[in-house]
Amino acid sequence: MNARPMRLRRPSAFVLGAAALCAAPEAAVCAPPSAEDAASYFRSIRAARRNGPIQLDGRPDEPAWLAAEPGSGFTQFSPDEGAPPSVVTRFRVLWDDDAIYVGVECDDPEAPTAIMSRRDRPVDGDFISFDLDTTNDRRTAYHFQVFAGGQQLDALHFNDTDFTADWDAAWESAVAFNDHGWSLEVKIPLRILRIPDGARSFGFNLYRILARRHEEDQWRYRPHGAAGDISLLGELTGLSGIRPVRSLELRPYFATRSATTRPAPADATAPLLFAPCTSVGYSARSVAGACAGLDLRYSLASDVSLVGTLNPDFGQVEADQRVLNLSTFETFFPEKRPFFTEGLDLFQSPLRIQFGGPYGGDAYQIFYSRRIGRPPPAWKDWDGDKGILVYQPAARPVLGAMQLTGTAGPSSFGLLTSYEPRVDAQAVQPDGRLGEVRVAEAVHSAALRVRTPITSRSLVGVFATAVDPIGVSSSLALPGRHAHVAGADFVTYDAQRDWSFTTQAAGSLLNGGQPDVQPDGTVLASGSSGAAVAGRIAKDAGPLVGFVAGDWLSPRFTVNDLGFMRRANLFRSFGYLQLRDVHPNSVWQRAFVGAWAREIRNAASSLALEQDVGVETFVLLNSQWNFGGSILLQTPYIDDRELGDGTPLERQGSWGRARRAGSGHRHPAASPLPARAAGFAIAQHHRPRHLRILAASHPPALCTALRRRHLLWKPAPRPRRAGETDRALPGHVSRAS
Repeated sequence: MNARPMRLRRPSAFVLGAAALCAAPEAAVCAPPSAEDAASYFRSIRAARRNGPIQLDGRPDEPAWLAAEPGSGFTQFSPDEGAPPSVVTRFRVLWDDDAIYVGVECDDPEAPTAIMSRRDRPVDGDFISFDLDTTNDRRTAYHFQVFAGGQQLDALHFNDTDFTADWDAAWESAVAFNDHGWSLEVKIPLRILRIPDGARSFGFNLYRILARRHEEDQWRYRPHGAAGDISLLGELTGLSGIRPVRSLELRPYFATRSATTRPAPADATAPLLFAPCTSVGYSARSVAGACAGLDLRYSLASDVSLVGTLNPDFGQVEADQRVLNLSTFETFFPEKRPFFTEGLDLFQSPLRIQFGGPYGGDAYQIFYSRRIGRPPPAWKDWDGDKGILVYQPAARPVLGAMQLTGTAGPSSFGLLTSYEPRVDAQAVQPDGRLGEVRVAEAVHSAALRVRTPITSRSLVGVFATAVDPIGVSSSLALPGRHAHVAGADFVTYDAQRDWSFTTQAAGSLLNGGQPDVQPDGTVLASGSSGAAVAGRIAKDAGPLVGFVAGDWLSPRFTVNDLGFMRRANLFRSFGYLQLRDVHPNSVWQRAFVGAWAREIRNAASSLALEQDVGVETFVLLNSQWNFGGSILLQTPYIDDRELGDGTPLERQGSWGRARRAGSGHRHPAASPLPARAAGFAIAQHHRPRHLRILAASHPPALCTALRRRHLLWKPAPRPRRAGETDRALPGHVSRAS
């Protein structure tokens, strides 16, 4: 059955006049939309309460859809900026007491580009996406995306321009093809959304990607170069009467497992071990186990949700990618466990540093949920007085955890607490008996985040984390220290959000536990305390953009018990300036030239850990070919982590140049690189509100990212001369000695 087209809304006289002007033969150039006029493109559309059945088959042809106002009149974001789309898109929005429904019809004279993939995997195919700012805070929004191939992608927007695809929710969609193109229907349960009492409207926008033309069409148009994303959404009205779903969800589970080790670690059978996942051996090389648990969710108030879990099962969570890490820095892995992705945006910091490399990225992340349920500490002496290991859990079980997230008036908050019981392994003792050996103590962890606006253009936030071992036995000498971190952040914008200022400060305190030597030689022991301050001034709109940022972390500052930090004892300063042309013309779609300088030192500024300057350029032609190039100059620097005790090694300076050419996402082609340059890639990600396939093919070492463009490259070190080696600086005494 072919989908019945939705009725088009008559174009306004302004739209018709603008189209005629651009199409006139005597008009050689039509002025591109101005970023300063972004507010003038605001528009709204009325949703309707569902009155009649809807079959979710991808064809929005039921009579119930006619009650909603039809949406149309899209505008091209690219490649023809501000022009009418090359294809017609229509949509309507319905709602009821349980869900929001979105129906979209995508006319297309050619077959859509429908590529199959796994869920949450961007592909270079046609898709529809839309954003819902349910709290109207103009900072956060839910993102839903459906490809023509039928697969889904969901994500969260936060801090207006930041975006994470780590969030996952259960929602429904269906895609259908017809003689006019293709269509889709989406059902979003209200229970997965934060909806305040008395809500009458949501922030809203809908986008369509036409892959074969690299075309993006927007319902609420946002001109190139305009600052902000969620703050520039349109409005979805007609929602009077919508309210959050207050329901109690209980999801119990029961699972069994069996593991066999060949050859058997010892001539002994593991005895019955009572734990969150009880296990028992049934031969010298085999162990069986059983687990049971419960997940729950309950809406305490209009937009406050309680999510809890008892002995959760993460067996169906996607495994991490294998990473070969040859550096002295820890690898960061994204969170994929469903419980911990709830309210993910609430725990994010507003201060983001988008330089890559070993000293790039955020200086620290206060809350890193992967610390909960991580593998127990490794024991290296199983063949000594501890005996021979027979069985040890691969990860610390989470016996119970709870999250309380939501909004209270203009403020947003998140509270997470968890309990991890002690972990026992089974080993054959030197006397031949099979016994239990404790490898980790019980731990209670908590994280708190509150953020509230103090004016229409500024926000203040506070945060705190705590990790407290329970029942620590000093005779076992197990890691078990109390770690506490607290701090605050502040962000403000100008009226047009062109300029922003962000600052953040934090402090940490450790009590108990064994001394811990860091790779730079700093010793963290009971009583160690530290502080960190950071700030950034950025210009995000117009032809000239850039930022200046700096961080200072004292040597004994640490958040790694419940957060993520590559190193303390750090002073960083960054500067980046870019001149860009974001408006298409007769030659290119967009182009820019940028320059940066960066200096990294230890907290006392006595060691230069990295110093580099560089320039870069990029152009995307109308043919979708892109070209880029860069030059980097790196001065000699000091590495104080390689030997693990703080001994500074002098590294040689280097320089590099790189270039790359690409023919677009669907047909990548790269020019050969000179022998002195390392891998270099230009990646086009020109809308942070969608996920699209990137052209980059090399792992990034330096990532200069100003919202919609990513320049990924890694310079090769200068070849050493004969007899040249790294050397330790004279007169240095390691702090760990």
